[in-house]
Amino acid sequence: MYHTEIDLPDELFSKIDANLKATGATFKQFVQQALGHELQRKQGSDLKAFFSELQPLESFTSIDALAYVDELRSKSRIIDQ
Repeated sequence: MYHTEIDLPDELFSKIDANLKATGATFKQFVQQALGHELQRKQGSDLKAFFSELQPLESFTSIDALAYVDELRSKSRIIDQ
């Protein structure tokens, strides 16, 4: 387990302290959970950025994706028919 010390502005600590009293959690639990949520949020935004920058292969640039899917769906999916 890694141990560290941090300085918090009084106003921020007051908000955290009120939350702790309302939930019954410890400061340690609060910080661990908050950091975990922040890391998940960051990972999610990185994944969104990856997919937004994703480009089709050159061999598929002239293909209308919706028309292609509609054509596939219009065909029978039963083998040996």
